[in-house]
Formats: sequence, C-alpha cells, structure tokens
Amino acid sequence: MKKFEYRVVSPVAYTKCLDMANSLLDKISKYTQKSIYKISPSDIIDYFENNFNILFVFFESEPTSTIKYNDIVLNFKYQTLNKDLVNRISGATIPKNNRNVIMLNQTMPKPRVFLQFYMNFLIYIFMI
Repeated sequence: MKKFEYRVVSPVAYTKCLDMANSLLDKISKYTQKSIYKISPSDIIDYFENNFNILFVFFESEPTSTIKYNDIVLNFKYQTLNKDLVNRISGATIPKNNRNVIMLNQTMPKPRVFLQFYMNFLIYIFMI
C-alpha cells in the first residue's frame, strides 16, 4: 500500500461502531461458546459465513490459479484487477443482489488480510 487515507470520526459515530462491534463479539461468543477473549479470527469468519450471505473475492493484479488464503473461508473466488487499484486498496465491501461481496487483496500478509476482513465485516454490519 502506497497511500493511506484517514478520516476524523465523530465521538457519536465512534461510540455507535464500538457498540456494534461489542454486540457482534457477544453474538460470536455465544455462537462459539467461547469467552470473547478466546475468540479467534477463524471463529469470526465461521460465524459470518454461517449467518450471512457473503462471497469472498480474493484479488491481485497478476492472473493466478492459486488463492493464497483459501484456507480461511469456504465461499470464495479469485479476480484479477488493475495493478493501480490493487496497489491502492486492501479490500472493499460491495452490496450485490441480497449478498455482500467482501473483496480482499491477497498480496497482503495474512495478518493484514485478517485485519481487512474485520474492517469489511464492520462495514457490512453497519450497512444491515
């Protein structure tokens, strides 16, 4: 990533997002029967895949038949995108026909993909 964009968030918007995130963690905790502190990234992914209509699209600029992180999700596909776009974004959430497409840049290291995954889920939850 060559450029980052940050926006100031109002205290009201921040609190609303924090409350939604905490509510989501409570639901995942009940779903997994684990303490919030023991929830793993895989638990969160499993929860969303089993409770929401989501398609994961991994992307990069080079055509490939290999999806690097196909071990973290069940419902996925691959897409080649323009190099300039791939260099600018790490992911996106796109509502499409009663389904949300969560696009993740697979050129990122796995911890960064998980982080982007969480950010996209928060956007998804905010949208529903």
